[in-house]
Amino acid sequence: MQLKPIAAITVLLLVVVSLSIAGCTSSTTNSASPSPSPADVNVTATTVQSPQQFSNNTLTPRAGDKYVQYNVTFTNINAPSTQISDWYSFQLLDSSKNVYSVEQLIQQKYLTTTFPSGYTVTQPGDKVSGNLIYEVPQNATIVALRYSNYLSSSNKFNVTVPLTT
Repeated sequence: MQLKPIAAITVLLLVVVSLSIAGCTSSTTNSASPSPSPADVNVTATTVQSPQQFSNNTLTPRAGDKYVQYNVTFTNINAPSTQISDWYSFQLLDSSKNVYSVEQLIQQKYLTTTFPSGYTVTQPGDKVSGNLIYEVPQNATIVALRYSNYLSSSNKFNVTVPLTT
């Protein structure tokens, strides 16, 4: 007769333990935001008249070259925590497929309305603008400015802005 109360208590304990364990489990859903794409940013560029000498005429283009300057605006539409850099994110392209990088020394020390120097982290809705300067051959036909988001560890992409001279 004593087996019946022990069996009943055992069954009751199993029911309580089962209900406790069932309440402890949970399911989580990770909904990662999609990687940024060219549609998540907007880049515009307009030509700005560029001086050909800086620092009391000590900085001039190499023979056969010239300085060109563009006012660039980067707008983050929907790309959370996107880094941009004046000299790593923007390249100038000519009709012969040559690529030109920003003139760092002039960019950092001699431009008054310069694009922010170094790295800038942007969030959706942020707008960053300023001038970028490049040294190119005098006979180069500049056709585009390219923004590369390769500073991002996720999806890498380019945005190419056609330019007219």
